[in-house]
Amino acid sequence: MPKNRSRGYRVDEDELREVLEEVFSRRTLMALYDLLNKGVIKRVYGVVAAGKEARIYWGKGKNEEDVAIKIFLVETAEFRRSMMRYII
Repeated sequence: MPKNRSRGYRVDEDELREVLEEVFSRRTLMALYDLLNKGVIKRVYGVVAAGKEARIYWGKGKNEEDVAIKIFLVETAEFRRSMMRYII
């Protein structure tokens, strides 16, 4: 597996892709991008809390106030929808 150097530490591309696919789908990234462009959010930092259905990210709002950004896990939601067919 190829590894890239980024900011002085090694990044495993497979691990990065798994994280992106689980939380940041294209639709989610575009929604965040839209909020950034509109000035609703200025910055998005790391994960504050993680649960089985969503992750909470710490960010800064337009007036530099702390904001919580809740992002639902894409794979979990799709899995649950598909499993509903088999639950009686």
